[in-house]
Amino acid sequence: MSEEKSESVEKRPTFRFLFLFLLTVTILFSVVIFVTQKNQSPYSSGFNLSDLSEDEILVINQLPEIAISDIKVQHAHKAPAPLEAVFGNHTIADFGANDAGLKQGEFFNFTTRWAGLPDIKVLLSYLEYIGKLPKKVIYVGLPHPHTGAFSHLSLSMEHLPPRLYFFDNHIRKTNNIRRLMRLFGRQIRDHLDWRNIVNVMTNACRPNYGVVSLSDASRSDTSSQNNGNIFFAFISGFGEKTAVDGCPDLHGIDRDGRDLRWTRKSNKTLMRMAEPIQPKVFPGSVDLVVSLMVEIHKFTSSGRKVIFFVPPLYETARKSQSFDIMSKIVAATRQQGLIVIDDRRGEFNGSYFLNTSHPNGKYFADLVSKLTSLK
Repeated sequence: MSEEKSESVEKRPTFRFLFLFLLTVTILFSVVIFVTQKNQSPYSSGFNLSDLSEDEILVINQLPEIAISDIKVQHAHKAPAPLEAVFGNHTIADFGANDAGLKQGEFFNFTTRWAGLPDIKVLLSYLEYIGKLPKKVIYVGLPHPHTGAFSHLSLSMEHLPPRLYFFDNHIRKTNNIRRLMRLFGRQIRDHLDWRNIVNVMTNACRPNYGVVSLSDASRSDTSSQNNGNIFFAFISGFGEKTAVDGCPDLHGIDRDGRDLRWTRKSNKTLMRMAEPIQPKVFPGSVDLVVSLMVEIHKFTSSGRKVIFFVPPLYETARKSQSFDIMSKIVAATRQQGLIVIDDRRGEFNGSYFLNTSHPNGKYFADLVSKLTSLK
């Protein structure tokens, strides 16, 4: 009898230790995930960008690309479907409502940094599912063949929120499920990465996320800037202003969805790019790109057009293998009845560009004027 009691006494501390150990680990992991989630996805509850005024932006400094694209997806949930919208990569980030001749809320820029055609198709499928497809015009910007984004044309860059890829019917369901598990697993891994925790705690340039006016976006006056870093907030007093000497200006997304990281005008005199283009590996094939464009074109309806366009670069008339590939793509899709505006060789002077690879609003207004008769 006494032996049984002694065994039970010995087991109790062991169980108690295991329970406390598991509880501590669970709490620790929960805190880590909460902190990184809060700092990597500060707008996870959603934000209606239409609520911003003309001179306000939603701060996105240091956010991962998935979090930035999720801001636009969450906006789509909260705002009415626009009349027109543009999809593509960062080279067309400056396309806004004024350029399309539309009012606030009638146009939205859904571009992401490295969007490939598979990503654009997934995003359109999701917008269709939630009933927020553009009502009249879907603009799809194709990357210029002399930009790095051209090699992503036929690839899924997976910079959209993982849940959206459930709507990708271009691949088999079993492969799609495996991809979803991988993407969600990557998010969990990033939240548990100790380097992200260190960055959150020690990065002096981390901003306070939220809405800021463009006039307050400059961080040259270090004494007037709030800092969103936990460690620096602690040592300086929470709620106090913290110096952030040498930090880049705040940038963000405006009410049209334009990502202002890419829309800053160059301070230097623009010079046309003239260096020879080095041969690059183009993944996939012309037929694959054509098939993806045909799939996207299926979002056309009786009241909605899908218009593809290739924006210009500020360059000399350079030749390359990738340029020839794009020419074949344009020719093949036009033969199938798709609308493709090819401005690769357009006569555009420096007034049409923010910098050598990003056209400005003047170009997009010119593009829209060409398409007026097609609407």
